[in-house]
Amino acid sequence: MRHIYTSTVCLANTEPVLERIKRYQAYGINAIELGGGVSVDSESLEKLPSLGLNLLLHNYFPPAKDSFYLNLSSPDKIIYQRSIDYILENIQRSGDWGAKLYSFHAGFITDPVGANEKGLIFSTPPATHTETEAAIERFAQSLIPIIQKAILHNVTVAIENNVCRSEHRGRLILQTAEEFLDLFQRVSDPKLGVLIDTGHVDITAQTFNFEAKQFIETLRPFIKAFHISQNDGHTDLALPLDASNPVLQILKTFDVPIVNEAHFEHIDSLATHFHWLKQELEG
Repeated sequence: MRHIYTSTVCLANTEPVLERIKRYQAYGINAIELGGGVSVDSESLEKLPSLGLNLLLHNYFPPAKDSFYLNLSSPDKIIYQRSIDYILENIQRSGDWGAKLYSFHAGFITDPVGANEKGLIFSTPPATHTETEAAIERFAQSLIPIIQKAILHNVTVAIENNVCRSEHRGRLILQTAEEFLDLFQRVSDPKLGVLIDTGHVDITAQTFNFEAKQFIETLRPFIKAFHISQNDGHTDLALPLDASNPVLQILKTFDVPIVNEAHFEHIDSLATHFHWLKQELEG
């Protein structure tokens, strides 16, 4: 169903998750994706499912006690298994909370060593074809227990497309439609699909010289959800979608969860945009 969600990452700065949710609720925002931009402790985590909200979990929420870069393509066996175990735990948590969708990021060929305002930092050189193929196969194998867990808990799992700037070529997987189609030939299930991040598509389309609209249409049968924002095609600016963006009309042809991930300085601006999106997309 085409529900409009708001990500916890939408507001500037970080605050406790219950405080952010309280501010969202005051403006009528009750469908929330739990992701970045918030801190969480065990007591808050236990309270979340009792708030009567429509919640989704995304990727690295709640943060692991011992922080690590989640990577289902990691060549490091310990990180690889930690990533699988973390996602399995979140699928179970989603099922226990009544959330029907859990989404997570596509993999990296090697593990990041840090991040800056532009994104992830890698210390290794761009991968060879053999290394890329091995990373894709590791990712595909990781999906086998993930799908089994998703079926058990009646949760759909969706892989978010990577954002690839030119300097990240040879470091990521699942950037183009062809890569996703290849993955779904290796492993496929109705509980498995794609979360399309429209901002990621805009940048990656420039890097690989493809049409963003064609990317979405090619993957249409597999699309389970969207993250929406817009940018200049070069940097992931997380700007609010505006009425002139052609993706707005495309979204109206889908009946899946749509998550606003645009960034706002103030809750007033976020709330205004949220209610505009609901009017445009839900009618």
